[in-house]
Amino acid sequence: MSRLIYTAIVILLAFGMFVSNASAAPQAFSCANVTEIPQSECQALIAIYNQDDGPSWLDQGNWLVTNTPSNWKGVSVSGGHVTELSLEYFFGMYGSIPIELTNLTYLTNLDISNSNLIDAIPSQLGDMTSLTNLDLSYNQLSGSIPPELGNLKNLTSMNLSSNKLSGSIPPQLGELTNLTDLNLYYNLLSGSIPPELGDLTALTNLDLSHNQLSGSIPPELGKLTSLQFLDLSENQISGSIPPQLGDMTHLLRLYLSNFQLSGSIPPELGNLASLQQLDLYSNQLSGNIPPELGNLTNLHQLDLNNNQLSGSIPSELGNLANLTNLDLSHNQLSGPIPPELGEIGSLVSDVGTTYYRLIVDLSYNQINGSIPPELFNINLLGDLFLDHNQLSGSIPPPSNAFRIYVLELEYNQLIGSIPKEMGNLIWLWDLDLSHNHLSGSIPSQLASICQIPSHGGGDDCTLYLDHNALSGDVPPELANLPPNMTIFPSQILRLDYNLLNVPNPYPSNPPTPLDNFLMANDLGWEKSQRVITTEIPVDGGQMLSGDGRVSLVIPPGGVSQPVTLKFTTNFHPNASTGRLIFAHTGFTLAAYDQGGNLLNPFSFAQPVTITLNYLDNDVAVLKEDQLALYYWDTAASAWKDATQTCSPASIYTRDLVNNTLSLHVCHLSEFALLGSAKYSMMLPLVNGP
Repeated sequence: MSRLIYTAIVILLAFGMFVSNASAAPQAFSCANVTEIPQSECQALIAIYNQDDGPSWLDQGNWLVTNTPSNWKGVSVSGGHVTELSLEYFFGMYGSIPIELTNLTYLTNLDISNSNLIDAIPSQLGDMTSLTNLDLSYNQLSGSIPPELGNLKNLTSMNLSSNKLSGSIPPQLGELTNLTDLNLYYNLLSGSIPPELGDLTALTNLDLSHNQLSGSIPPELGKLTSLQFLDLSENQISGSIPPQLGDMTHLLRLYLSNFQLSGSIPPELGNLASLQQLDLYSNQLSGNIPPELGNLTNLHQLDLNNNQLSGSIPSELGNLANLTNLDLSHNQLSGPIPPELGEIGSLVSDVGTTYYRLIVDLSYNQINGSIPPELFNINLLGDLFLDHNQLSGSIPPPSNAFRIYVLELEYNQLIGSIPKEMGNLIWLWDLDLSHNHLSGSIPSQLASICQIPSHGGGDDCTLYLDHNALSGDVPPELANLPPNMTIFPSQILRLDYNLLNVPNPYPSNPPTPLDNFLMANDLGWEKSQRVITTEIPVDGGQMLSGDGRVSLVIPPGGVSQPVTLKFTTNFHPNASTGRLIFAHTGFTLAAYDQGGNLLNPFSFAQPVTITLNYLDNDVAVLKEDQLALYYWDTAASAWKDATQTCSPASIYTRDLVNNTLSLHVCHLSEFALLGSAKYSMMLPLVNGP
């Protein structure tokens, strides 16, 4: 059966059910024939049917078909009265809440959630004092919350979430002393949180998230000692975190994220011994991380990312043996990583899923020192983010049991070689070691990563080694890395800006398996290798950097004997440039004789022309017409204008339209393109008395 025919049959059956249900209802229904409940309660049910488009309900549920309302879908009758009205998920319901509902004086449960109710909540609902549960969530109700709802003294649960309610939260809700659940999330509520909510001492769940609430967090909320769940996130709340929140000792989850909270994290939060999740991310919190948070030994998630926290990471966080997610990223934390962090999650057991992972994120801080080997021994560690810090030293060899999926160490100052033990990480699918100072060769063992499907095979394999000082040949085994099969695949391999050997010719004819892999997954890697060597005969020649930004023309007679010129790209000058600003072009030139011996010092017999090509972004803050190439004078320990390497001095040829700069040089050194800032701060003169 074709899909089109199948779809048509489903539509016809649905239409037939609708027609059948609609036709089943009599043309006129009279409550005079109903004896099961009082006439006033029957009229209330009829009002719901008529006012909320009952004839369009896809499932009529016997409404107005029988004279026994207890047989109507969602209606419960006990002792001759309607006691429960559960009309959630009534497809086709559309309209407002009828005032006649107040006739249901014995009603204890009113649930009209997940429908299409519109307009305001009638204030008369406050007269339904028998209610213990009121659920109007997931509708399109608008207007304010009636203060009269504070009269529902028997209410234990109120859910008005996911509507379009506006205005402030009525302080009268603080009179609902039997309330255990209050959910007002996903509305348009504004104003401050009423301190009267602190009187709801029976409350176990309070969710005011995703509104437009402002002001500060009332300290009175600390009186809610029975509270287990508190979510105030995604509002416009400001001020500091009240230390009184540390009195809510039964709290399991505390969400205060995406606010404008400032000040420090109260150490009193360390008293929340039952806490399992603490989210304070995306605020403006400052100061140190309290070591008292290490007392929260039941904590599963600690998320403090995207704040302004400073100081060192407390070693006490290593006590969080049940932790599965630690996120301290995007702060201003400094100092070394405490080795004690290797103990977090030590009590976490594999939950039985093949792809379970524990996450540690310390990225985008100012953390320095070396990577503690203990960090690579965290139980069931899945994702480790240490990128964008100031880490130094070498990468510790991971253990064979290290079952990690993501390891990101990019943008640090790591040195030394890549441990060959990385090849034991067969679970690893994302390894980023780029933008460091790593040296040595690429271990062939890295071809063993990405062997076990991650997330059920939903991730791309990525191996990023660019912007380092790696040398030697590219291991042919890397051609065995698995291809990326997602809809928008990531680049598998990045080798650019290293010191790797480029085969001559490249690619081979015919291409090797490695050539084919590199051309498919890291096209152009050979052009951006930092080291380019060119043989220059006595009759002259030319040289071009891998990225094409620097060219040299050696005239006939420029060298008195055949030499090999070595061009090495520098990411930044190797010595301070003072007030001059680096324009993202730097390199070192060296010469070798035919025996491979370094010629130092070395001078050209004739001036050599150097032409530099730069980008607009390179000189965006510089005086472009004063841009100059400088060389490092080792004897003077100073940067000097490269035009002075020749006698007489050469001059610059500038093309500001095409972003080129040319000059003559006569000897080799480290060179850097430098300039002065366009704008400088002028301080006013202050005359003395």
